[in-house]
Formats: sequence, structure tokens, C-alpha cells
Amino acid sequence: MSPAQGAAQQIDDVYVKLFTRGKPGKVEIGAPDSDPVARIIETINASILRYVGATLRDAELAQLLQPDRVLVRTIPPAGIEALTIWIAPRHVVALNRGLALFVYRLARAFAAHVIDRTPADPPAPPESRTAGIIATLLDWMASPVRAPLVDDWPTGSREIRTAENFATAAERFVLAHEVGHILHKHLIADSAKVDLSQASLPELDRRPVDQEIEADVSGTFISIESMQHEGIDPRAAVTGIYFFFRALQLGELVGAIEVDEAHRPAQERLAICDHVIGERYGSHAPVFRQWAHSTDELLERLAREALAERDRRRTVATARIEEVLSTTTWSTGPRDIVRDTALLKEMQSLMSHSPSAVIEALAASLLDADTYKQLLEGARSAEALEQDDRWRRHQIAHFITRYAPEPVKQALGVHFPIIGGQE
Repeated sequence: MSPAQGAAQQIDDVYVKLFTRGKPGKVEIGAPDSDPVARIIETINASILRYVGATLRDAELAQLLQPDRVLVRTIPPAGIEALTIWIAPRHVVALNRGLALFVYRLARAFAAHVIDRTPADPPAPPESRTAGIIATLLDWMASPVRAPLVDDWPTGSREIRTAENFATAAERFVLAHEVGHILHKHLIADSAKVDLSQASLPELDRRPVDQEIEADVSGTFISIESMQHEGIDPRAAVTGIYFFFRALQLGELVGAIEVDEAHRPAQERLAICDHVIGERYGSHAPVFRQWAHSTDELLERLAREALAERDRRRTVATARIEEVLSTTTWSTGPRDIVRDTALLKEMQSLMSHSPSAVIEALAASLLDADTYKQLLEGARSAEALEQDDRWRRHQIAHFITRYAPEPVKQALGVHFPIIGGQE
């Protein structure tokens, strides 16, 4: 092969990779300065460690649980809640950022129905509107992105404060659960013995079910009593525990969070935590549960309506995206900018309301580099290529994907640069 031929081949290979589907982005553990979730989590972690440090009598554990030896990081959306890894000489607690964002936005959605309104406050939005917002959140979690790519919608300052309180109380339980693993000296992945670049997150988070139950029990006590230690009403802590498990249950129902032999369904775990609240706090337990029970009923009602609305939207979106992929023509020649723009706007609107149906259809239509190259090489002519259903569906799917939000492109393995809004 001559140098000119080699250069031409290299250009062709770059072209093919640009217009095809590659591997999704790799999951990394980190806490970028721009990640507000990580900052909030670090604050909660510091509060928990202050409480644990004040109550521990075991000198070895007290050293392990010093603030500089339990670090908090976030991981991109995944099928787990959180995990703890030993990276000597520290434990690193990594939380699922997609789930944390879902918990906050779920709280933001239903907070408008929780606050006690005064005559000066505007009325709460209809529950149907809130259920519609939750339906969108759930469908983003059901998609391969596993994170709610939804901008914060306008709401009042009291609702925002209430949502933040719910979310931080819920995340406190998650962190307290992970601290419980450390306290009980449970099986924790050791970075010196595991290749972190190769192991999957579920593999790193695998341990006997009795250890998960112990961590839930300890996490319940630590969550409640660390908030009391900070002068916060224990009813808020119990509400956070209930809220977290209801959010987790919704994540499980749409496939965003995995249930396995160790990590039992959220409903079972909540029942265990509720039982130990009754045993540990006795006559105080009914009072501790007051807020939790009232908000739990509201969230269950909204969730039922949201799940039904999500199913309805998916049915409509699935039919429409299939119609687009089946009937839209695509040319190797000049593009019809007006038609393409209209198509793109419709698909972006459809994705904003029912992302899972759209993203799944795009994923099924996108071709990898080898298959795409075979189609190009096997086509007798440009006209024949335009008639090839696989090529045509791929071109449409790739066009839609490269204008999708960056996390969608990453999840689908499409890395097509858009410069100044132009291809």
C-alpha cells in the first residue's frame, strides 16, 4: 500500500467511526468541583462522621472513621445505589449521581403538595401536573441514561427548601448505610486486590444479604440519631428513610436500579427499617413516623398516576419513532434542511416527554463501524444504499442522536462533534 493509499484508508476509517456507534463512555469515580451533588453529600457525610466519632468506643474503628479517612465521591448513573471501596488508607464511598438527582427532583415535584400553605401562597398545582413531571423523571431513569435530564422547573422558595430537606434526609440514610458497612467490618472491595478498571460496579458492591440487612439497620439508627445530634427533629430523619425507599422502589420498577440476592426490593428493606424503628424507639416510634406516613401516602398516589402516564406516553412515542424510522427517506446527496429541522425538533420534543422509547429505538437502529463499513462496501450504487433499510434507519437515528444531550450520546456511543450548531 502506497503512502497515499494508507492516508486515504486512515481518512475512511475516521469517517466510518464518526458516523457509527462506538462503545459507551466508561464509568469513573470522581467528585468534580462543578458537581453540586458531591458538595451536598460531603456535608452530610461530615455530619454523620461527627456523630459516629462522638459515640464510638472502639479506637480502631474511630481511626477508620476519621473525616479524612472516609471520602465521598459520585459515580455516573448506574444500576446501584452506592458502594464503598477500600483505597488504602481510606474508605471511598461512591454514590450514584443519577439516583441522587432523581431523589432531589422527585422531592421538588411533590414538595408543592407537602407545605402548609398560607392565604398569601398561590394554590398548589394539580396533582395531575405533578404526576406528569414524575412520569418524565421516571422515563429518563428507565432509559439507558439512568438520570433525569430535566431542568429545574419554576417553583417557590418554600417548596425548594422542602425538597432540599427531603433529599438530604434521604441521602443521609444512604451514607449512613455505607458507614454501617464500615462499622461492622463487612466485605468491602479492596483496590489492591481488584482491578477497578475491569470490574463492574455490581461486582464491587456484592456481599452477603445479612450484611446488607445489618447496614440497613445501622443506617436507620445512625441517620435518625445523627440528625438528633445536629438538633434536627427525628421525624425528618424517618421521613427521609421512607422517602428514599419509595424513590428507590420507583427506580426498581422502571429498571434503573437492580435488585439481586443481596440487595432486596426496597419495599422489603423499608419494612425491616420500620420494624427496628418500632423496637428501638418504643413509645416514641409512632410520633417519629407521623410525617413519614402522611407524605408516603401522597407519594404512593402520585407514583401510581405517574407510572400510568409514563406507560401511555411510551405507547405513543414507540409508535411514532417507529413510523419515523420506517417511512422517512434519506439521501446520500444534498439535505432538505427544512424537513430535517422539523424532524429533529419533533424528535427532541418526543424525547423530552418519553426518552426511553426514543433512545431504545435509536439504540436498536444504530450500526457499529464494522457493519456500517460492510454496507458501504457492498452497495452497488448510492441509489442502492439509499434503499437499504438498515443504512437508512441508521442514518436517521445517527442524525437524531448527534443533536441529543451529551449523556444520551455517551450512552449510545455516538461521538459526533457539533461546532457552532453546524455539522
